[in-house]
Amino acid sequence: MTDLTTMDRRLDELSYEIARLRDRVAAAERRSTLSRAVAAACGVAAFATLPFATQAQSSGSTVKAPFQVVDAAGKVVMKAEMRDGRPQVSIAESVVAGTGASGAGFMIVRTATGQDGASIGQHRGNKMGVRVIGADGVTSEASLTLDARNAGLLEIGRDQGGGAFIGVGASGTGYANIRNGDGKVGASIGKWYGAGMGLSLIGVDGQTVQGSLVLDSANRGRLSVGVPNAARGVLGLNADGNPTFTLFNAANQPGAALLTTGAKSEVFVQSKGQTARVIADDGDGSLVSLFRGSGGPAARLSAGPGGNGELTLGDAAGQTMVQAGVATGGFGIVRAGPRLGGVSGVSNAGLVLPNSIVGQK
Repeated sequence: MTDLTTMDRRLDELSYEIARLRDRVAAAERRSTLSRAVAAACGVAAFATLPFATQAQSSGSTVKAPFQVVDAAGKVVMKAEMRDGRPQVSIAESVVAGTGASGAGFMIVRTATGQDGASIGQHRGNKMGVRVIGADGVTSEASLTLDARNAGLLEIGRDQGGGAFIGVGASGTGYANIRNGDGKVGASIGKWYGAGMGLSLIGVDGQTVQGSLVLDSANRGRLSVGVPNAARGVLGLNADGNPTFTLFNAANQPGAALLTTGAKSEVFVQSKGQTARVIADDGDGSLVSLFRGSGGPAARLSAGPGGNGELTLGDAAGQTMVQAGVATGGFGIVRAGPRLGGVSGVSNAGLVLPNSIVGQK
């Protein structure tokens, strides 16, 4: 009887030990599953540098794709798979990373509605860069990429609509272009197609400058309204540093100009070989000259320092033929040429011809 009692007790102890061993085995299996999940998560974090047959260094085990990680409710939170022969990892379908058709890596962050919201890489065949995707999940609304010369390029807005882009030009200087609603450039800051550094306003063709505020070849400021090398007005500084304003015609010829030096101001007007020139000088007085061709003045109206006026008329060759003015004594005088101030001429009838008319007080 004692032996039977002892045997029953021993059987109870063995059952208890077996139950404890079973619990330990189950716990070990849970720890192994957790280790595999942690290794898989680490593989997602380093997907760009580790192959999808990831070596779990801590445990020495290998996790092979395809595989997925689920939460306590059985919902997939991470998945590694092959798409068209290329590896791809997704986290809750909100972040997707992998290798694209070009062989370059990519990462896409999706919105709450499942549409692409931002990307790193060559999004839908575009250049390598970072992009913010529009509400349609397709159109790039802003990007930081490399241009054709592998220089950095920042774009805001759509290619065929209004926006701006900032980059580095072929000259090595930065620029910023602003596009109209039709996608054509409307304004540019920088060196627009070889022009001096400054601000350029572009016409409806998206190419021709219609106005600019730039630096000239001597790094002097220049304001231009109109088309370069055509009809336009230009305000700037000449070689002496004095301000000038010049109007050019369609043939790129100066038609009018205004120059001032402080003590002297000059207005120059020209059309079809005829020229008018007005000078105001603090020392020499005012002067108006009319020219035809390249000879001397055909007419000249001046005011000397004393305030007396003088009129001079010349022939086509520029030789003075008539002078009229106010003499120092305060009376008017008119002299006719070509012999001014010499012996009076004699007519065919023997009459003396005067060459001067002098007024009296």
